[in-house]
Parts: sequence; C-alpha cells; structure tokens
Amino acid sequence: MMAVATDQTRADIKIVDKNIDSALRLALKDPLANADIIADLTQLKQDCSIAVKSIDNEAIAIASYYTDLPYNSLSLLVNSEDDTRQLIDELTGKHPQLRREPVFGLYTKTVTEIIEHCYKIIQKTPEIKMVLNNPDIPERLIDNSRYRLERLITQDLVQISHLYSLESAMDWTPKALTYGPYYGVYSGDDLVSIAGVQFAIKWAAEIANVVTHFKHRRQNLAYCCTKSVADKLKESCDNIFLCVLADNAPAIKLYEKMGFVKTEELYLVQYFIKGNF
Repeated sequence: MMAVATDQTRADIKIVDKNIDSALRLALKDPLANADIIADLTQLKQDCSIAVKSIDNEAIAIASYYTDLPYNSLSLLVNSEDDTRQLIDELTGKHPQLRREPVFGLYTKTVTEIIEHCYKIIQKTPEIKMVLNNPDIPERLIDNSRYRLERLITQDLVQISHLYSLESAMDWTPKALTYGPYYGVYSGDDLVSIAGVQFAIKWAAEIANVVTHFKHRRQNLAYCCTKSVADKLKESCDNIFLCVLADNAPAIKLYEKMGFVKTEELYLVQYFIKGNF
C-alpha cells in the first residue's frame, strides 16, 4: 500500500541529477515494464531531466524528459493524477517548451487514462510490446551477390542519416549508435536496410529504428538486420523487446516468426500539457 503524505511524511518533489538510487530501486521492481525509465536513469541520463516524488527519501513516482530527440518525449512511472501533474509541473518549470509544444509518450493503458484526465489528448495510437522468447532466432538468407550485412559504426553515419531521411524512424538520434548494436545491409555503396536500438542496458534492450528502403523490401533484409541486433544483445541484456503498431499485421507476423511474443498493449500518446484542466 502506497504511503500517504502527512505532517510526519511529507512528499518531496524535485529534479534529480546525481542521487538517483531511490528512483532506480523503484523502477527495478519491474525491469521490463519500466525499461524506458531505467534507461533514462542510467544509460541516457546525460540527456534526461528527471523529476522524482519521494516520501521519507524513497521514490514513489518518476517522470523523465528525454531531450535528445526531435520531439518532446516524456516517460512516466506514476499511479495517480496528482503524481502526474506534480512531476510534470516540476519538469515544465525547468523546460517551458513542454508547455508550448506537443508531448509524446509510450504508456500503458492505466497511465494513458491518467493522461486523458489531466491533459488534452491530440492522438493515441495502439502499439504492441513484443519480447524475445527464443534463444535461437531462425536464419533467413539474403542474396549475397546483391547485398552485404555489416555492423554499423560512426563512419556509416552519413549513410544512416540518408536512409532515415527517406524512411523515417521516429526515435533515431545519432547518439543511439553508441548505446548498442546497429546492423545494416548495403547494396553497393548505399545503405538500404537497418536495425538498431533505442537503448541497451543490463536489464533490458529495446530494438528500434528498423527500416528498409522501399526499393529493397521483401528481401529478408530487415529480418537479418534485426536478428543480428538481437543476437548481439543476448550477450549482455536480460530482456530484449520491441514495439510495433498494433495494426501492422505483417510486422507482427514477422517478429513472431523470429520468436517475439506479445506481452502488453501500449499507447503512443500525443498530448498538450497546456491543456491541463
């Protein structure tokens, strides 16, 4: 049962930058469900502004603003409307752009309902979280006379950025190349398919930014890139997952063939904090 703040146990709400131990303990109670928050507290912390609500120095709720993306991204570990408003108010005090521009977050049904009660929803899109449940992803061949599969490095950034300019990846940031493995397929001098990570920490890694140039689809390229990323992640990560649009049946079917299983429905929510009511 969650503690209630009284005269003896007052809630403390503040931005934290160094002492995140209590917040991390809270998030690690469910590492897979809270993977994004854990990543923000650890691997991505240099680009995150994190607000924590605590009672007696123990965190009970967390909000994180990830600043290294081309849109406003908020992750939440909350149980109530009060926690949500208080933490987001703390973040908007430091980052006023959060009240001027739309905010995005990938949330559970429960958190989505809290957001709907607190702010003005622009759009919510169902997604499916899928977790790898197969130690040996089946092989699929590509035409080696046309394509070559490579581990991507910083020297590939020009080609990576070019491909993502043609086939959009919402969560791409060049720093992601340093967070975990990226694999790509080249056709001649052109990068035509890619898969990588949004983050990769001990407790969980999220495969993301999977795209293939429209002229090179249905050649097993995305499959091979994703398999290569997953195989590499298995060396150091306890859980490997990805998120896919709930209505993208072909992608879901492909990932199921690789050994990913559906675990929960999430919502990609776009909303205005200034719509507070």
